[in-house]
Amino acid sequence: MDKQTITPRSHIEMIRDYPITGLVEGWYFREREVANGCYVVEGSDAYGRTVARQTTADPDAVLAECVAFARQSVQSHVGSNAA
Repeated sequence: MDKQTITPRSHIEMIRDYPITGLVEGWYFREREVANGCYVVEGSDAYGRTVARQTTADPDAVLAECVAFARQSVQSHVGSNAA
């Protein structure tokens, strides 16, 4: 099976959809209230890797979970390239 080339989205495209930046290098986040008191927090990198969580409690805590997962993903990716 041939590898498909993935063209990363530009910074401008990413911040249009995911305006929360600066939390994890290369990742962008957004927080939306989808119903009264129900929040969805999503994160993505320019290559299309995503993370998402939903809550009816504290959206900031869920954002912190998404940031932690993205940070772990970045560290795992860097570690796998070092071998």
